[in-house]
Amino acid sequence: MQIWVRQFIRKYNCSSSLLHES
Repeated sequence: MQIWVRQFIRKYNCSSSLLHES
């Protein structure tokens, strides 16, 4: 029951993707 955790990871992944793309 850690939905917020999944959302957090999703946001983190998005940030990581942007950094990686740079």
